[in-house]
Amino acid sequence: MGKSNAQRREQASPMPGARNAQAPAMATVGRPSRQRTYGYSFQPDGVLFEFELTDETNLVTNARTGVRSRFLPDRRFRVGVAIDVTTWVPQPMRPNPRSPRQFQLLIPYSQFTAPEHQFKFVIDDDLWVEAPTFASNVAPTGVAADTFNLVLSLRARPMDDTGWLKGVSDDALLR
Repeated sequence: MGKSNAQRREQASPMPGARNAQAPAMATVGRPSRQRTYGYSFQPDGVLFEFELTDETNLVTNARTGVRSRFLPDRRFRVGVAIDVTTWVPQPMRPNPRSPRQFQLLIPYSQFTAPEHQFKFVIDDDLWVEAPTFASNVAPTGVAADTFNLVLSLRARPMDDTGWLKGVSDDALLR
């Protein structure tokens, strides 16, 4: 018999000094019952990561100090997406020219090597955005009980007309 998701995937933590720990793929402890997948959508050529700064998505942790606060911008800011597949190095997201609080980045399916990946949005390189409480696709970071990474599940991606996940190797799905 194969390994469970938790056994297959070692929990990765984007916060400096955090320990790695085994964790279930999704966690909903202390989270509201009305939840939805947050932070990405499937496009024909890849995964579109999407971030919009709102009152529900502005809770951040400073990577240098560990202090958690609300991000209330008084200037232009940059957003990136840090993914376990990029060793948690934030990839710059493109701002929406009509809405300066919305950002997007399309990453081709070929960049993903497993059926699940964890990610977090990062503001100005040091402010790690905490998963909003309405997000259903979360996993504990191992840093604190109320700190979660977002989870991208390629298993949830619609199949192409042959019944296979386009751009994702069979080996990646079997891990």
